[in-house]
Amino acid sequence: MTLRDRLFNVAKAELMDAARKLKTSAQHLVNEVRPGADDPELEAIRTEIRREEAARRRGERAQSRAAAAVDVPADIRTFYANLELPIGASADEVKAAYRRLMRRYHPDKHALDPARAKVATEVTQQLRAAYDGLIAHLERQGPR
Repeated sequence: MTLRDRLFNVAKAELMDAARKLKTSAQHLVNEVRPGADDPELEAIRTEIRREEAARRRGERAQSRAAAAVDVPADIRTFYANLELPIGASADEVKAAYRRLMRRYHPDKHALDPARAKVATEVTQQLRAAYDGLIAHLERQGPR
C-alpha cells in the first residue's frame, strides 16, 4: 500500500468519523427539544430520523437473514415455513410464532367439531415438530 493510499484512508476515516459525530449531535439536539413543542419542521426532522433508523435496522435484519438463508437444509426450510417465519428468524421469533399458531390451531378450540379437531391435532403435531426442530437447530448453531 502506497503512502498516498494510506493518507487517503486516514482522511476518509476522519471524514466518516466527523460525519457520524455530526449526525449524532443533530439527533441529540432534536431529542433535547421539548417533546411538546409544536414546531412542524422539527417534527418533520424527527420523523425523517426515525424512518432512516427503522430502514437501517430493517436492512441489517434482511442482510443477516439473507446470509443465514444460504445453505439451509430443506427440513429446516420446511420448519420455518410451517411456523410462517422467514429463514434465519431468531429463537425468540420462533417461540412467539409457535405460541401464536398454537393459540389459533389448538385442538381444544375445535372440540365441538370432530373433523376440525382431527385436522387441528395434525396441524399442532406439525407445529410442535417444527418448533422442536428449529430450536434444536438454533441451539446447534450457537449465538450469533
